[in-house]
Amino acid sequence: MTEFISTVDEDGGVSCLLIQSILSTHAERILALLTVNFSDIIPRAECYNLNIEHVQDEGDGQFTVSYNFDYNVYNGCSDMDVESDWDDSFVVTVENGKIFLEVPEIASYQNRQFD
Repeated sequence: MTEFISTVDEDGGVSCLLIQSILSTHAERILALLTVNFSDIIPRAECYNLNIEHVQDEGDGQFTVSYNFDYNVYNGCSDMDVESDWDDSFVVTVENGKIFLEVPEIASYQNRQFD
């Protein structure tokens, strides 16, 4: 699924730092997009603190974005709860001054172990 995030003025070129700044500004919305399928796998999970770690320019208006977020899974008892972080990446495409995020599919969550 592709999701529109923001617009950008391409006249001066689009840098990794600019993409990182724009994504950080929209962190709450992006976290919601990235974790929409997370709750299908773990219904009691709460996700928070999105951190855009690194942006890599892949050329032709595509950027690979490494990120992480924290999550907590309530299992009914504090000694059974799980608190951890999630590291992954997604692709951002810039087309005609618009920034689009490629939302990872649910399969990427199903293949991960939650400990």
